[in-house]
Amino acid sequence: MGQSQPGLVEKLCDADPNKDITGFDDYHSSINTLLNKGKSTIVGVSRTGLMVVLTDLGMLIGLFAVAFTRILQLTRAVI
Repeated sequence: MGQSQPGLVEKLCDADPNKDITGFDDYHSSINTLLNKGKSTIVGVSRTGLMVVLTDLGMLIGLFAVAFTRILQLTRAVI
């Protein structure tokens, strides 16, 4: 994510530690963390990393809430 060495801010447990973390890897791990019950696959290493993880998960929960609300609106219109 624009850093010279992977793992300075975030650690993705399912990513290759020898390669840079891409945006896709970040969102893939975030969505897996939300959908899978169990240990998180994305961890903040520093204080900044913890805030990045918290913000990212908050945004994903918000997106799920918007999608769920829209589904409810569509099903109420049909009924």
